[in-house]
Amino acid sequence: MFNLLLVMVLLPSFAAADESINIIGTWQGVTNAAVMGVDKHYTTINAENIRFVNVKMELVFDRQQGQNFSGYNLTNNHKEPVIGAFRSNMKSGVLVDSNGTTIFDMVGNNKMDVCYAHVMSHGEASAVASCAEFERQSIQPED
Repeated sequence: MFNLLLVMVLLPSFAAADESINIIGTWQGVTNAAVMGVDKHYTTINAENIRFVNVKMELVFDRQQGQNFSGYNLTNNHKEPVIGAFRSNMKSGVLVDSNGTTIFDMVGNNKMDVCYAHVMSHGEASAVASCAEFERQSIQPED
């Protein structure tokens, strides 16, 4: 009897973890960023100073297979490839581009909270800490 009760309690949580979310599409948001140095996504005016900037950004995801996906981000006419993966809960995960990492949480089928960071290291001319909320604008990726 106890085993049957345990299965009945745990089964819904296992089923919820198997549900996948479709991330394909064009997502838009405005970054809230602290920037130090020269970064291609943010203005270089006063690059010698730490700046707090807001920039419109698009994330376009055009491929997904299970928990993994890919696409690009676009700001100020700079397009950069990104790859990502969902955690097993299909509600949060990680994205990476050529020099930084983004953690994200889905807060609905068409909204996600993201925070991005990269550090000034060998070959990097900037450090960035940024968070934003993105909303899906279309299901089909736009080029």
